[in-house]
Amino acid sequence: MKNITRMSGPLILSIQYASLFITIAGAFFVSWTFSWILVALLFFYLYSAIGVSMMLHRYFSHKSFEFKNPILKWIFTGISIISSRGSPIAWVHIHREHHAYPDTDRDPHKPGKFSLFSFRTTYIKELKLFLIKDVLTKEQKFIHEYYLLFILAWCISLLLINPLLFYFAWALPVCLNQIAQDLWNYFSHVNVGYRNFETKDNSRNVTWLWPLILGESWHNNHHNAPSITTKVKKWEFDPINYIIGLVNK
Repeated sequence: MKNITRMSGPLILSIQYASLFITIAGAFFVSWTFSWILVALLFFYLYSAIGVSMMLHRYFSHKSFEFKNPILKWIFTGISIISSRGSPIAWVHIHREHHAYPDTDRDPHKPGKFSLFSFRTTYIKELKLFLIKDVLTKEQKFIHEYYLLFILAWCISLLLINPLLFYFAWALPVCLNQIAQDLWNYFSHVNVGYRNFETKDNSRNVTWLWPLILGESWHNNHHNAPSITTKVKKWEFDPINYIIGLVNK
């Protein structure tokens, strides 16, 4: 896996900047109808909640659950790919580094430093194979190797169906998801929000992030004990947990 760093940092950031450029440039030419805005919101939550939170985070990184049906597993894996946040192998490496070295200089999210569309939050500085041994399967290596082609195939398919679909079902929601992820990576580890647990890091539950990342906003709960759900208190709603309940063994 010598090319794993290629699937982090520059490549992923180039995808995100492409979505930003297309979002800004296309905003002057697309039809901002109620229906298309709904499409954008639908795909934003599809990428954010299903692609990132459920699959890349809780399934691949933490092995919190297992699918009862292998077909469902690959359908949801496909969603994690088109969410354009990186291959499962690369994403798992970065996230497990974050849990191993939270709020230190070795944390890939660099606590206390914020910027939108940040290179550092997607960059693997030093390859640590022991962090990803369980995800180095034949299938995941294939996805990792041809990750960019999967994204291009998805984008071309949307363009051929309808250019507006490409804008509202990929560019805009991917751009918004990047912003949401950057906000999450930063504000869930600074002195805002609240803590249910005195963990060894500075993780926080940040209520106002909930509309953007849903149950992932209960980040202190997650750092205390990663599991299927992030909910601890009754009012800490975690809709992703209910979706997992439908597909879990």
